[in-house]
Amino acid sequence: MIINKCYKKIIFAMLGFAIFLLPMTCNADDSRAEDLFGNAQFDFSDYKPDPSLDDLYTVYHILPSGSQDMDYHKSVYYFGMILSKYKGNIPGSTGYYLNRSKYHPSAVRLTLFTRNENAAKEINNWIHDLERNKLIMIVPYVFRKPDQVTFTKHYGGDEYEFRKYLAIYTPICIECMGYNYNEAQKIWTDLMEHGGTDIIFMEHSKYFNKLAYEEKCKFIDSMYNKGWGHMVINFVLGYDEDE
Repeated sequence: MIINKCYKKIIFAMLGFAIFLLPMTCNADDSRAEDLFGNAQFDFSDYKPDPSLDDLYTVYHILPSGSQDMDYHKSVYYFGMILSKYKGNIPGSTGYYLNRSKYHPSAVRLTLFTRNENAAKEINNWIHDLERNKLIMIVPYVFRKPDQVTFTKHYGGDEYEFRKYLAIYTPICIECMGYNYNEAQKIWTDLMEHGGTDIIFMEHSKYFNKLAYEEKCKFIDSMYNKGWGHMVINFVLGYDEDE
């Protein structure tokens, strides 16, 4: 357990925290999302995000080729399985995060950080290889070309810390849903409605447990004290607020 020091002061902050709501095959069965997550073994063991302040960012909206009865959470599951095949790595990317696409009700929005235009081409090749292999479908016309952006114009705080926070929440949340899908929904609903959640639940993520102690503290502090928690809520619960 890693409660103690950093958790104690965060627990008090939770009380006053007001949150703003702002695979792999085409022959998969039509199981419910909670059943799929209940049998999942995700692997993000090689994912070591390191987005810099000068990194470009680029966006794809993706519908994984899985169940014929697809919905957003199934898309998260199937794309999580695709990522697991690569142990969490995406060629050319220094970090990424998922949330719900506003352009298709069942699609995921994949936002990626990348060093430069050449690295962005690696990402593009990887994405289109997945499409050619019929593992995903790309939602047309909504691709965002690599560009400079300052995220904290809208969210405040330190730009580097925010980028790092964005780049690590996806594996943590996916693995928590894999541990107990329904409980994950309840816990992040509690964060949205009451400003509190079960911090220990995140220790069911292997990725979270491998973070350094300071990284764990920063991640939890960012969720509760910096107004960034809605990013996680949007992802876990499937809201489609932009960014």
